Order: sequence, then structure tokens, then C-alpha cells
Amino acid sequence: MRRIHGIRLKNVLFSVVVFIILFGAGWVWFIKNHTEAAVKDYLLHTRGYANEDIASIQTAFGKAPVVSTEVRFTDEAQTRYFYRQVDGIIFQYSCAPLRGVNPVDYSYKHAEERSIP
Repeated sequence: MRRIHGIRLKNVLFSVVVFIILFGAGWVWFIKNHTEAAVKDYLLHTRGYANEDIASIQTAFGKAPVVSTEVRFTDEAQTRYFYRQVDGIIFQYSCAPLRGVNPVDYSYKHAEERSIP
């Protein structure tokens, strides 16, 4: 293997790959935690929910939208509400039952008006 200033090229490439993997994992962790905190702050301070009203908040990465946060409320545990952040603005873009399809006559308790930026 070639040497550059006494260092094997193989070691340099290995170090670069490890750095990229660690940086990527750290970035994903940061975005996930930052987005979950932003959505929780939005729900508590902008929408007026209490901490006890929120059963869970989970952020996931997907195709579209790339970053999506799923919120489940304690009084409607079988329903998922989806939030995202665009240009610093948090908004609810969808809601769905935990399993199955949307019931025709079901009224979601925590549905917000659609104001997608």
C-alpha cells in the first residue's frame, strides 16, 4: 500500500470512513432530538397542551417528508398525529388511526386546521 508522509493510505481512508459514519450518526441524533423538542415546545406553549396530554413523541426519517414527527395523545391513544417543521414553523400535516384505515365518520380530537406553509 502506498505511503503518504509515512502514513499508510489504507489507515487514512479507514479514518475518513469512520469519521463520516460517526458524523452522520451524530447529525441524525441531533436532528431527531431537536425536532422532537421543537414539536413538544409547539404543543405545550403554542397549542396549550399539558405535558400529561402527550403520550409519546417520535421523530422518524423517511422519503417525503424527510423528517416527520408522530405524536400520540393520552386521550386518543389509537390515533397518530403527524407534524413537521419547515423554515422553523411547526405544523400538523396529517392524522391517522394507529392501525387500519380512516373511519368515515370519525372526528379527530386534536386535528388542526390545515395551514401548510
